[in-house]
Amino acid sequence: MNRKPLGILLAVVLGLVGTFVLVAYVRDAEDRALAGERLVDVLVASKPVAAGTAAESLRSVTTSERVPAKVRAQGAVTSLKSLSGLVTTTDMVAGEQVVRARFIEPGQVAKGVGEVKLPLGYVEITLSLEPQRAVGGLIRPGDKVAVFGSVDALTVALPKGQANATATSLLAHQVLVSNVQFENRANEPSRNETKTVAPTVNLLVTLAVDDATAEQILFYAEHGNVWLAAEQKDLTAASTGTTP
Repeated sequence: MNRKPLGILLAVVLGLVGTFVLVAYVRDAEDRALAGERLVDVLVASKPVAAGTAAESLRSVTTSERVPAKVRAQGAVTSLKSLSGLVTTTDMVAGEQVVRARFIEPGQVAKGVGEVKLPLGYVEITLSLEPQRAVGGLIRPGDKVAVFGSVDALTVALPKGQANATATSLLAHQVLVSNVQFENRANEPSRNETKTVAPTVNLLVTLAVDDATAEQILFYAEHGNVWLAAEQKDLTAASTGTTP
């Protein structure tokens, strides 16, 4: 009898047996390691997630897994329902547990950061404003403001529907202030300081708006003046007309 084929067959059989024994040993080791461990459900990202993604959009890129309680991340969630209306603050990687601290309301100020995260679908525009046209220099990132524009229609063609010789218009309500800087850094207050003395330099105010609103504001900033007004949360306008 030819011993070579027999030797090959024996080697294959021994290899399969060895693999089976190794797998069984690893599984047994895992079972012993988890013996007595309390398992809990967590939501885990199955694919990378970009910052600014709405929680409602995570259904297809997250899965529910059971992990030992001791490795459950603080604030880990088990359902996306608890995150309704929120967006991610940073990028997430596949395999990362979904935790509440990684989500904020669109436009909410992130802790320890001097600027506001830009909501999805918005653009940022920055205006150089004198203090009296920026609420005396008292506005801060995260504030909501009303934006007014004034222009001389005798020298500038106003947008359609605005034909007054000298016009002041309410351009937008509840506009998010995403960042505030002072043109002279020496005049800029610290993050924890309340500015009680009016600044003597212009403020660089960054607003988060949609495309159409950005066009309106920039038109008035280019051809006239823009004024910001402090506004209470959720205030709505009775009129957005034009005043001569």
